[in-house]
Amino acid sequence: MKLSVEQGAIVAVLLVTFGCGGGGSTKPKRDLTAYCAAIGDHMERRFAQMGKLDELVESAPRLRSDAATPNSEHVLFWQRVTTAAATLETGASLGTRCVTADPADPACVAFYRVRLALDAEGRLAELVTAQKNVRDGLRGTGKCALKSLPPALREQDPCEELKIRLSQGESKPEQLTEAELGWDAAEAILGRGPMPSNVGDVRDAIENALTHAAERRALIDYGIALLPLCIGTSAARSCDWLLEGLDQARPKELQSLLKAVGYALDGKGCTK
Repeated sequence: MKLSVEQGAIVAVLLVTFGCGGGGSTKPKRDLTAYCAAIGDHMERRFAQMGKLDELVESAPRLRSDAATPNSEHVLFWQRVTTAAATLETGASLGTRCVTADPADPACVAFYRVRLALDAEGRLAELVTAQKNVRDGLRGTGKCALKSLPPALREQDPCEELKIRLSQGESKPEQLTEAELGWDAAEAILGRGPMPSNVGDVRDAIENALTHAAERRALIDYGIALLPLCIGTSAARSCDWLLEGLDQARPKELQSLLKAVGYALDGKGCTK
């Protein structure tokens, strides 16, 4: 089996994190195949809810010419693209033991930035194609499916990995402050408030804030979708309320939701 550089790095981290490679590997607590298939199913549902991304592909060339001066159309474009990119990337990352994401193969690449969607011809169209291929790979079919994996990694509990990734997604105070500032700038351009006086480069601030929020929103969204596999259906239902307003939640709110999903993975579910 040949792993990409990025995937090889992730495998190495997982081996260290979970203490793999020695004697005493244990029987899987969860079915990794079912876990990854659930990620693929959720990815498909989320992309379906986003509407036709082909519309974004058509509008990107026009927006590219004046992207330095953001307007409401740019903000709405970035919101959709960052959501799509984060949904793809987060799903591929959570299912890294089931899917290959080879940077050398555009059909399976799972890592995008919104600026590339504007600055590089055809990049957004590649995202749409990669989503379908990665989704199928998570289900164990197609060219992006990872055909083999070291037994020590296959035997580890994916829900433990999910908990680690949730904790890694929590923002540092300075990151949160910057994301909130960029979020306010986006709101100002959409006519929902005043422009912050210390925002700096408006385009950078908005892009970074929307990317920051989209990545954490996707992590929360997948985490809630995977809770039934990790803590059981009954306990998972107590967390359904975390989805209320998730698509509109700003960075500080997402920080709290991220922690709540992490706590739920201890098996106790959620309380309001």
